[in-house]
Amino acid sequence: MADTAPLQVTRTGQGPDLVLLHGWGMHSGIWHGVIESLESHYRLHLVDLPGHGQSQHADSEFDLTQLADRIWQSVSPHLSGPAFWLGWSLGGLAALQIAVQRPEQVRALMLVASTPRFSQTDDWPHAMPSQLLESFAEQLREDYRTTLQRFLALQVKGSESAREALRTLRQRVLETADVNVTALQSGLTILKEADLREQLSLIRRVPLLLVMGKQDMLVPLSAAAALTDTFDDSQTVIIEGAGHAPFVSHPQTFAQQVMMFLHAR
Repeated sequence: MADTAPLQVTRTGQGPDLVLLHGWGMHSGIWHGVIESLESHYRLHLVDLPGHGQSQHADSEFDLTQLADRIWQSVSPHLSGPAFWLGWSLGGLAALQIAVQRPEQVRALMLVASTPRFSQTDDWPHAMPSQLLESFAEQLREDYRTTLQRFLALQVKGSESAREALRTLRQRVLETADVNVTALQSGLTILKEADLREQLSLIRRVPLLLVMGKQDMLVPLSAAAALTDTFDDSQTVIIEGAGHAPFVSHPQTFAQQVMMFLHAR
């Protein structure tokens, strides 16, 4: 990639290193509701992905391997050793890729509403219809703001606190950061095309926590068993009443589950 400038990484707290990777179209401010709980026990590294949040200076064209490399280059100089990695949605794919490339640097992996493949195929029904991702790509070229609004609405649809969660997402995403359409296109391409299923065997010994919202309209619950069966040490938490962003709608429950998992390791 032409621009090798580091990504924006906000650091807070003390303790073992915990890296948090946000999802498509978002930025690290999305973790606001769980930071206070987590920073009391961990040193948090809150990454803004390329072209997102405060990383607008970074090259906004990337594939999954390049995304993982950029994250690692920006975070690794500040890690004391192998870290805990937590990724939501697209950030979960990036965390998986980092684990595949550098398993020795991952103490444990936490995926939130994330799978090794986001687009449905005949042998992988545990994902979004490919037509939905195609429609996002088409709409993004015409009206990125409306596309983001639609995506935010899908993330909270079905949640017991959908209206409040949507308001929170809008405040933290649309009203607090610039939008880089090229970065959004790169992220959508990853969601449409990336497939890490075959590589999971390489990291089967990495402890895994999978957190799902029971009302998630983007990642079906069937993905949980299909993913965790690949790992030797895995745990699935399904948060009742939550959609695609359980840490927004149920921050206390989410933080408690993450800390329980990590304290055992």
